[in-house]
Amino acid sequence: MVARAFTDLYRTQREEFPPECREAGYEQRIKAAYPIHPEVFDRLYTDWSTLLKFQRTRGVLRLMAAVIHSLWEKGDKNPLILPCSIPVDDPRVQFELTRYLSDNWLPVIEKDVDGPASLPARLDGEVPNLGKFSACRRAARTIYLGSAPTATAAHRGVEDRRIKLGCVMPGESSNVFGDALRRLASAATYLYQDGTRYWNATQPTVTKLAEDRAEQLKREPEKVESEIERRVRLDVRQTGERNSWSRLWQAPGCAWSSTGYLFGGVTTSRSGNWWRISRGTSTCPGSRTRRCSSRPSATA
Repeated sequence: MVARAFTDLYRTQREEFPPECREAGYEQRIKAAYPIHPEVFDRLYTDWSTLLKFQRTRGVLRLMAAVIHSLWEKGDKNPLILPCSIPVDDPRVQFELTRYLSDNWLPVIEKDVDGPASLPARLDGEVPNLGKFSACRRAARTIYLGSAPTATAAHRGVEDRRIKLGCVMPGESSNVFGDALRRLASAATYLYQDGTRYWNATQPTVTKLAEDRAEQLKREPEKVESEIERRVRLDVRQTGERNSWSRLWQAPGCAWSSTGYLFGGVTTSRSGNWWRISRGTSTCPGSRTRRCSSRPSATA
């Protein structure tokens, strides 16, 4: 009954899962691997076995023994053990999943994969529709199992359809896990995406580093103001034409005076949200500037 329920799911939502799931022999594979989903063994024997220290038979047995014991202690009632079922936050399971990797994978797990303070746990707590299924945590676990051992490979990452294969159970919608993937990809520190493929890496993404830097600057406005002053003074020195000037759009929330602003010898005047700036430019976070060599038109 369990095998039939899963294969019916894969056939009714055929576009959401890898094509091999629709083959006649896949139901038999589920029966043969019960109570473990074949995708777990595929990832362990295909991906993890590429690691030099990972022993195909002993390594799989040790890991699955720790997984089954942890799930039994927690009273897990799921019909199969899928990649998303593997409790990466359990110390015994985590040890088996990191002993073959470099030490710097531990921060990745704690921040972006599993645990009470992890991003998936936070997202599941903030979005009830995701939290109902622990969708973000399950998706993050599946990505880690399928990408950690091949993080340095040329063709790395797990396809979104295979992530859903490792997550979705009968009676659940694959769309929930698609939403979880999108939220994780936009907020995670160590999760990369290339088209439909996702993978974890030990280096933060460039986008995340930029976002963190921007958040830091929001908390340090004096540094922003200092940089603005430095750039304006430099611009004034470099552009000494007496008749040159710029116009600037004031960003929402900018607290400059509406009557004018004298800054390092640069005089400004305001009309609506536009500022006229004599001899150089001034700026503030979120503003736009345009340098003119003659009088501007009515609109900029």
